[in-house]
Amino acid sequence: MTPPSAPPMDLNKRLEAAIALGHLQTPILEEVKHVLEHPVAGHVLLIDDARAFTGRRDYPTLDALHQYINLIKPGLAYHVKDDIIRVYREQVTP
Repeated sequence: MTPPSAPPMDLNKRLEAAIALGHLQTPILEEVKHVLEHPVAGHVLLIDDARAFTGRRDYPTLDALHQYINLIKPGLAYHVKDDIIRVYREQVTP
């Protein structure tokens, strides 16, 4: 499966800024929600360091993140490969 040609969203810099401001250690769920609710559709969400999603230090588990994404935006593809979480809408070809 190949992700569609869509604008990628890399949360790494946004997360670093929020952490520096003293908010959550890792406000990933807030950031994911913000991207998924963006009015422009078709973003590809890339989250690095998938190995950190263990349920510690404000990181959800990978399964909990997947469930959270499905609550906000059902039907998105969710894949973890090479330590990167990829979330996108699969293109359907007629």
